[in-house]
Amino acid sequence: MKKMLATARIKQPHGLKGYVRVESFSGETRHLLKLKTILLEGKSEKKEFLVEDGILNGKSVLLKLKGVDTPEAVRKYVDWTVWVDRKKAAGKRRKEYYIADLTGCNVIFRGEVFGRIEAVCDADSKAFLEVRDVAGETYMLPFSGELFGKVNLKEKEIELKGSW
Repeated sequence: MKKMLATARIKQPHGLKGYVRVESFSGETRHLLKLKTILLEGKSEKKEFLVEDGILNGKSVLLKLKGVDTPEAVRKYVDWTVWVDRKKAAGKRRKEYYIADLTGCNVIFRGEVFGRIEAVCDADSKAFLEVRDVAGETYMLPFSGELFGKVNLKEKEIELKGSW
């Protein structure tokens, strides 16, 4: 399992002191307020920051990053991804999974490997699994209990049920 998880995105500057508005991927925000450090990743660059302050502002979170002190400085990081240590990520309930853990799992259909999960795409409140079958064809399948059964992250296997 991956040690770091992508949990949010930098959206825009807030105020004049260098606060960044952060949008959580999961909708959970409390874990973001407790962070002491974060790793930001842009298209071709990564940078680690100490978090000086965190404020809940409506449905979003404002973070003050050490050394980012003006709205102009924040703009460099707009649309960058916020990565945190797995232990600091939002908790998950039963039958919830981190996207990073599903990617790379084999999809098992009737006891045989049907394919492999290449990516997970979020659309509104539903996740879709991009599955590449053993013949190389790609399918976008909704990650639902109607279509998928047992998830075994230890073995990196997910059961595809019935006739789809």
